[in-house]
Amino acid sequence: MFFFGNSFCYSQNLFENPEDKTSESHIEFNGYIKGAYFIGESLTNKDKTETQSAYGESSFKIKFEKNNSFTTFTEIRLKSGYEYEKNEKIFNIREAYLKFKLKNHRILVGKKILVWGRADGFNPTNVLTPQNRLARSSNIDDKRLSNWMFKSDYDIGLFNLEFVWIPMYESSIIPFDIIAKKRSINFLNFEKPEFELRNSSVAIKLNLLASKIDGSISYFSGYNINPSLDGNIIKNKPYFQPNIYTIKMIGSDFQTTLGGNGLRGEFAYTVSEKNKNLKFTPNSEIQSIIGLDRTLGSFTLNFQYLTKFVIDFKRLVPPNDLKKTFYYQLQKQNRIFSGQQNSFNQTFIFRLSNKFFHETLNINILSSLNLTTNEKSLNFIMDYSFSDSITLSLGLDQFSGPDETLYGQIGEIVNAGFLEIKMSF
Repeated sequence: MFFFGNSFCYSQNLFENPEDKTSESHIEFNGYIKGAYFIGESLTNKDKTETQSAYGESSFKIKFEKNNSFTTFTEIRLKSGYEYEKNEKIFNIREAYLKFKLKNHRILVGKKILVWGRADGFNPTNVLTPQNRLARSSNIDDKRLSNWMFKSDYDIGLFNLEFVWIPMYESSIIPFDIIAKKRSINFLNFEKPEFELRNSSVAIKLNLLASKIDGSISYFSGYNINPSLDGNIIKNKPYFQPNIYTIKMIGSDFQTTLGGNGLRGEFAYTVSEKNKNLKFTPNSEIQSIIGLDRTLGSFTLNFQYLTKFVIDFKRLVPPNDLKKTFYYQLQKQNRIFSGQQNSFNQTFIFRLSNKFFHETLNINILSSLNLTTNEKSLNFIMDYSFSDSITLSLGLDQFSGPDETLYGQIGEIVNAGFLEIKMSF
């Protein structure tokens, strides 16, 4: 499902090397201070509108680079406010890493956000980067979470070989607990795997860096960043609990031009490894996405077509035994979260953006329509820059669908309009 994909994170050219060719050492310091307010449907009363989020956040980034051969980068975020019916104060080391360059070889060690894939809005090959599905921000990249990792890149002519080792599992933040609470089901805390070598994840990727086309093939083996949902009945009370499982993924992506248009796509074959200790493990699946970028005057348009084929799909049959009803509902809910309610899914995705008034006003519209489940989404953001450092943002996040679909359930939690003001330095 789109919400459990890359969650509207716009793509970037992963094969570019933005580092300056400099022989001097320098330090960069920047960041921002912002305030945000989100208003939407009450979590406890559908007929009531209330404040969903109101917070202040500061970001501090420092980068040190020496002779283009050694780089350190750190970003720290401080956040305080009200979200999801509770007050919170958060200190977050978003990224902190060291990077070394030796001729054609680069090594990175530390906490890093690493994104795979070249599609725009959904990346089937991006199995490395967990997401905070509940993050509220005008910058949709803020949903991305970092991993502790060791990363090695080696350039060989037109090719780049990338190796990633993730020793510690990090899960996406998914509103299992909120959905369980709305259905009067108790919720047990998530248990991460122990910090052991056998619980680490590895990935390898071969990139092609040609003049007319960029592309890659990739392989991943490790824990899925999106856990499944387990459950049990304890003392006649139903309980939900997230559980993780391992996957293997073979993927590919590309980006090129076709008749003046941008053409990009991705493919991923994901094998879920069954675990007899779990009541539910999603089926293996094949996902693909193809997209076309087009510029019409000052407008930028993007059209994408996403498909998912679930292997060995079998429809759920409601049980006659009442004792088995809970486990039937558990499997049904898992299929909703994993987007495997049907053997085949197809979704259209559309994005439009434009800049007005000498590029001081920026408008982005991103929408999707699942033709199989009739789920819809709309993300609207309008940014106005008063100066180079001060920006006002207005926007809307809207998810909708039938009751027993992901967007139908998520919309009750995250649908909101928002206002944000941000000062960068």
